[in-house]
Amino acid sequence: MAAQDLEPKDSSVPAPMPAGTGHTQAVRCAAFTRDSDRIVTCSLDGTAKVWDALTGQVLTTLRGNGAGLLHAALSSDSLRLVTCSQDNIALVWDTSTNQPLFTLTGHSDAVTSAAFSPNCRYIVTCGWDGKAIIWDARTGQNLHALADCFQTVAVSPDGKCLISGSSDHAAVVRDATSEEAVLTLPLPRGAVHAGFSRDGARILTCAGDSARVWNAATGEQLLELKQNEIACAAFSPDGRFIATVGGAGRRTANVWDAVDGQALTPLLGH
Repeated sequence: MAAQDLEPKDSSVPAPMPAGTGHTQAVRCAAFTRDSDRIVTCSLDGTAKVWDALTGQVLTTLRGNGAGLLHAALSSDSLRLVTCSQDNIALVWDTSTNQPLFTLTGHSDAVTSAAFSPNCRYIVTCGWDGKAIIWDARTGQNLHALADCFQTVAVSPDGKCLISGSSDHAAVVRDATSEEAVLTLPLPRGAVHAGFSRDGARILTCAGDSARVWNAATGEQLLELKQNEIACAAFSPDGRFIATVGGAGRRTANVWDAVDGQALTPLLGH
């Protein structure tokens, strides 16, 4: 994705906005592209932005249907992006054209989280309606729904496990086939985000004023990153860095060393 200002294909399709400005409301999510050179953020201002990870400059801005965005997730090949919004839908985007492909409609309340399966064939979303839905990533077809108070969800790199978080002060790793819990990670508050590193060896959660890194096999806590009101966190694809979103008004995105937890740089323009 390069800095550009594209026109929509027709008037009914949301269009990218001019690059170069930061979010005007709270930032809710950050995710690295596969090459770790860019970071995608989304905000309650209804936009998703692509940033240069080294300079902190905005490259591209995507605008949804006007509702605030709560989460964004990239496919493992970085060719597709899904954004989740407060108006109960998720949009799937083609990152080569910055145009939406289709809309995922099936939740009865705000969609709070989404994740692609490692093979890019499926998308899992969850929302404030307490359920998770599995979709065909190629067509947007609703395939299966789970009801267990999900508020955030992610798929392990091997596709064998799901990690979910809710308001019950824990993140739970489940067998993707049987849906049985195999690991429970205690948290000081309800989890607002949970995800795996690309190699599946670590889990990243955020709740309240901290993001925590865990051993995915044993549940041992490895790191704790402190930032006010963290809304989202993500590993870089190479596992070397972590991006978090939080701070006053949740408008600050920070990059951290994923080994020692050292804060490296904030992203500009929020």
